[in-house]
Amino acid sequence: MGTIPRPSRLHSSLFHALRKICTRYGSLPDSLLLKSDTVTIYGTDAETAGGYADIYRANHSATGDSLCVKAVRLSKRDISSGVPMKNICKEALLWKHLSHPNITPFYGMVNTFNGRSGMGMVCKWMPNGHIMEFLQHYQNEDRPSLLLDAARGLQYLHSEEVSVVHGDIKGNNILIDESGSACLSDFGLSTVLYGTDTLNTATCVTGFRSTLRWMAPELHDPEALGLDSAAPTRESDIWAFSVTMWEVFAGEVPYPDARYDGQIILKITKGQQPERPSGEVTLFGLSDAIWSMMMECWSHDRLKRPSISRVVDTL
Repeated sequence: MGTIPRPSRLHSSLFHALRKICTRYGSLPDSLLLKSDTVTIYGTDAETAGGYADIYRANHSATGDSLCVKAVRLSKRDISSGVPMKNICKEALLWKHLSHPNITPFYGMVNTFNGRSGMGMVCKWMPNGHIMEFLQHYQNEDRPSLLLDAARGLQYLHSEEVSVVHGDIKGNNILIDESGSACLSDFGLSTVLYGTDTLNTATCVTGFRSTLRWMAPELHDPEALGLDSAAPTRESDIWAFSVTMWEVFAGEVPYPDARYDGQIILKITKGQQPERPSGEVTLFGLSDAIWSMMMECWSHDRLKRPSISRVVDTL
């Protein structure tokens, strides 16, 4: 793989300043706004719906490229409070700042499309869906290779020059492009680190309901582990990535026998790690070395978890 260009210190400092300003005022620089007539939605129905957005497939009128438009649903209350708009600006600026083969490309924002008003985040359309959908159709695909792709994307995020905590790693947020490569996506819960502090430690449990199964114990109960808050960290990303590895090898959600939020939280905080999948899973590439590394990633002492570089080396 070729060398990935690193942002300069000056570039990173300017980015942090711009992100603070745009988040505070809920506005974006013109360079992030795409002309509405360049993005044409296919049909009228969304392809799928997420927690706060509808996902549409679109076409770029100039290039013919397939696009994904993540149309954010905003109520009148949301608009008047301004909070969702600030979060959208934060996610858009962060995503635009990232550039790596294993990060889903982001192109910008539209505020009108197909004659309708509304904020839409525009990124590359991934024809193979997320990794779990992909593996349902291609069960014999090389799973360690796909996980290595995703791990390299996370390694880029965690690098000193970029310093981004993803905050929402799970199978649904690893997309597969047209060549079969895996790319990280969905940076709505990401936190940018600046030095040793986070710019925003409020991106914790709010919005995490659908992510409980992948969350590290310190995010469920920070006080029990000697922490003041439940802010995502590089170490919690490592925990989540290992749980995602289990998900990919096992082919099901983590803790499948837990039906309720309380059951999930109790299992994680009490140290009940996922059991090693058996049977044909060994044919999917879950070696003893990979399993041993996964268990290290589930240490309740977050400082004992391996770095993402170590994960990359193992895969």
